[in-house]
Amino acid sequence: MSSPKIKQRCNTVKLDGETVTFTEGETIYEVAKRQQKNIPTLCYDPRLKPFGSCRLCVVDLEGVRNPVASCTTLVTPEIVVSTSSERVNKYRKILLEMVTSENRGRLDVDSLRGYASQELKVLVDQYQSRTER
Repeated sequence: MSSPKIKQRCNTVKLDGETVTFTEGETIYEVAKRQQKNIPTLCYDPRLKPFGSCRLCVVDLEGVRNPVASCTTLVTPEIVVSTSSERVNKYRKILLEMVTSENRGRLDVDSLRGYASQELKVLVDQYQSRTER
């Protein structure tokens, strides 16, 4: 006797204009990464439970007033996500300016500080953030 097939509902989300599928329990960040969308992070580590402290991974959700952290926000069916709207990019730029203002003089890539120093420098350049505030 064969076991009955369980019909799985196809969950979809609109991500930067594309309809993509997701599995229940995935975060917006995980779905976006699988779709090769570039969402910056400083605190995300797949080995740890996401906590959203750096806020660089924010995205816009249609109908939601403020950007949300993609690493901690679970995907729900039929939401509409924008990963790089003008508003989100401006928000990221300001966040990077705040981070760098606390770390003046430490933006040079440093082999002793490893990859993290490279990552921050790349993001500051990408978003053209001022390093003094």
